[in-house]
Amino acid sequence: ILTLLFISTLSFGQNLAVNGDFESWTVGVLDTWTSEAGTIVEEESVIFNGGAKSAKITVTTQAQANTDFQQTINVVAGVTYDVSVDVYQLDNASRARMVINNVFDGPYSDGTMLNQWQTLTYTFDAGATGPVTIGLRFYDTAANWAGNGNQSVMYIDNFSFVAQSTPISAIVSPSDGLTT
Repeated sequence: ILTLLFISTLSFGQNLAVNGDFESWTVGVLDTWTSEAGTIVEEESVIFNGGAKSAKITVTTQAQANTDFQQTINVVAGVTYDVSVDVYQLDNASRARMVINNVFDGPYSDGTMLNQWQTLTYTFDAGATGPVTIGLRFYDTAANWAGNGNQSVMYIDNFSFVAQSTPISAIVSPSDGLTT
């Protein structure tokens, strides 16, 4: 129990999304994140919203069940986490949405906000201690797939998954009912 308490107190304020700033790449492959065949993930050093890089995501399919971008982290039961990610869309043929443990929740990116950064936010309450999968799913938005060359491009940066800290304070003196 002491180990669990120690680990959970260390995790408050720390981004649990490893490489959430998308700065670490090995020979052109993004470290710690995986993607499905319906997306192409590339290192980007021109359009970014922090640090010196972002991840360029090219959505190449209308099969949204084949576009997940994710990693696995550990959470603690009963803890509430703040989740956010910055998205930069070049076109409105697709949109991004957060996914946590195969539950697609939270807001979609706004396809009317082109060529500018927007931040998606979500609050996640951990029901159990252990691993969860976090990330994004990309959705096409046009019935005829109006993307540029049947694909859509967006950039993501600053994926954050942080435990909310709950300040604890107790008044021990004076005790209840005493006058000072």
